[in-house]
Amino acid sequence: MHFITTTRLTNILRNGLSFNYVRQFSSSARMNRLYNNVITRRVKRTPAASNHYWVKQHLRTGRRIKYPPYPYGDSQIFAQSNFGLYGGKVPQFGNQVSEEGNKKRRNWLPNIMQTTLYSETLKSRFRLKVVASVLRSIKNEGGLDNYLTKDKAARIKEIGPRGWRMRYAILLRKQEIDKRKLKLNIISRKRSSYVVAAQPAAKNEQTAKKLQAEKVSEENSKQKELREIKKQKAFSKFLASTN
Repeated sequence: MHFITTTRLTNILRNGLSFNYVRQFSSSARMNRLYNNVITRRVKRTPAASNHYWVKQHLRTGRRIKYPPYPYGDSQIFAQSNFGLYGGKVPQFGNQVSEEGNKKRRNWLPNIMQTTLYSETLKSRFRLKVVASVLRSIKNEGGLDNYLTKDKAARIKEIGPRGWRMRYAILLRKQEIDKRKLKLNIISRKRSSYVVAAQPAAKNEQTAKKLQAEKVSEENSKQKELREIKKQKAFSKFLASTN
């Protein structure tokens, strides 16, 4: 802000505009404060055109994933419902009527409460703003995961953008768990097949060992019999020689 004194104005009127004019600023504290606000103000950034969200995945891998766009888009009527589970609730508008019949405009907000919800598949807690009716439906469904992963169009419409991203993360995690289970089942089947294939070979080895032991015992018994026969013959010869 600049100002011109009366003497300077008279000089301008007399001598014309051919003078070295120096711009002067006010040194008051209020004007300095306003000028600092103008310099240091934050300009509002325009939001991204696309509805895609690059967010860190809620899985153990920790990789970044690109969530698919929400089919019903962000809520333009009630913007805070895009960041919680509001179940499609919006403020209601009407009149507050007195006893005399005087009407005064007012609004009714939904019953919003801030709670922590636990996801079993993601094994993590979420601090969210949730409507009381959504809390009831989560309890009836048997948990947050069952509520979010229901395939009805009405459920997808009421979970909102935040619920849509949580749903996608839960489905991804379930897919990874199923893949791991399949791998473990294949490995266990292979191991069981190896054990089954090794069992007849082990049985054959045991039978072969038994046969060998039986043969050795038979040979030993035959040798014992031959020795006894030789002893008897020698004894009979000895008796004949003495007679």
